[in-house]
Amino acid sequence: KTAAKGKHKNPIAVEREFNGLQDCLRKVCKAEGYSGLYKGFAVAVVGTSLYRAFYFSLFDGVKRLWARESLSTHHEVIKPPFYVAVLMAQIVTSVSGIFSYPLDTIGRRLMMEAGRPKNLRLFDDSWGAFKHLYTQEGGVRAFYRGLGANCLRGVSGAMVLVFYDEVLHITKKKKF
Repeated sequence: KTAAKGKHKNPIAVEREFNGLQDCLRKVCKAEGYSGLYKGFAVAVVGTSLYRAFYFSLFDGVKRLWARESLSTHHEVIKPPFYVAVLMAQIVTSVSGIFSYPLDTIGRRLMMEAGRPKNLRLFDDSWGAFKHLYTQEGGVRAFYRGLGANCLRGVSGAMVLVFYDEVLHITKKKKF
């Protein structure tokens, strides 16, 4: 799916590179061996780790700021209203995505190169992908193409944070 989308400007006029998952696996393994299936994996792991580190630590930090503010005005910790919690979580999710998105972009681009003949490849490793994106595709902006859609996709991640907090609050009250 990724390879069929990213190679050409107009996806309607594109011949499909792969006809299903098995065809993709077969072609990539034939061209590069089994290691070709893991192109971009290391960058994806680092990017995901960075995203999750920001995601959880920023949300905890924002909750602590809210708690400190409620302590100073009401002399007790007041849980934020649901809509405030959702807004805080969405901001945290978006900021986390902004910090980790360049690594996600590099990982996706490496995956798109997998299976291509060596003479048609634009780059072979993450550093090559970084250099190509920066010098050939628009500098820093090239790393953030698709960020808006990624932030919209992050709404579900924000809801997970909020609902997890709600369940935690309920279980602490009931002392399960």
